[in-house]
Amino acid sequence: MGRRGQAAAARGRRHAAAVHAQRRHRAAARAGAPDRRRRHRVLLQPAPQAHDARARLDARSDRVAERADQAGRQPVADATRGGRVRHTVGVVPSPPAGRSPRLDLHLAHPARAITAARRQLRRGRSHRAEPRRSQAAGVARPAVTARWLLCLAAACSGGAPQIRAKPTPVHLDITAGKDANQGGTFYVVVRKIDQAGFLAEDYDAIADRLFAAPPDPAVLRKAIVRPGAALTVDADRDLAEGEILGVYFLFSVPGDAWRLAIADRNIHRVRIVLGAAGIVSAEQQ
Repeated sequence: MGRRGQAAAARGRRHAAAVHAQRRHRAAARAGAPDRRRRHRVLLQPAPQAHDARARLDARSDRVAERADQAGRQPVADATRGGRVRHTVGVVPSPPAGRSPRLDLHLAHPARAITAARRQLRRGRSHRAEPRRSQAAGVARPAVTARWLLCLAAACSGGAPQIRAKPTPVHLDITAGKDANQGGTFYVVVRKIDQAGFLAEDYDAIADRLFAAPPDPAVLRKAIVRPGAALTVDADRDLAEGEILGVYFLFSVPGDAWRLAIADRNIHRVRIVLGAAGIVSAEQQ
């Protein structure tokens, strides 16, 4: 090594020694100085629960809250290092593979965290709850008022509200002769109808509605009658005002007496005897 190389090496050693001495001096000065570092108390956004509503400290993006709901926020302990202040934050875990990692941080100001959070939660609670109260009031209050009025009327009248009893069914005891319908089976149909309709409808109209699709709601019962046999048909009598029961026997070749009407609501049983092409007798009880 020549003289120039030795001189350059000496200058490098002197420079390194000066830098190390300067660093030691600064370190000693910092060690002797009072600790001016501050530790702040910060308000963390609470970790949301699956069954509770999400608490929001400010009007941040819903994307942050949704990710927090899915993964949950894990608290990181606060610490001080190098004179810098580190805050406790909620960190969303890294996304699945294939997506760029992203950390969403939510910090509250240490001086105004509690009051600001309470104001925000109070505003959000009144914002969300008030319309629900008004909607519920608009729907539920009339029903509650009507219910109380009914109870008050029942109490003033001195008795409970009367409940309409279900009417007893009509029992049709049918006895068919051996020569009924020329020895072939046929149908008996029970329908609810008004008196004008009973007189106006003919045999073909009743027969066409027997197997109509959709079924005729006026048909209460239908059964097969066999010649030389007896049967009982029970028909419910849940009739509207002005309706009666019509009983129809669909003979292949009907005579004049192929139907009868039950208009009296006090009749509970009818004994019917059938002949070759019509009704021979009908006894009401």
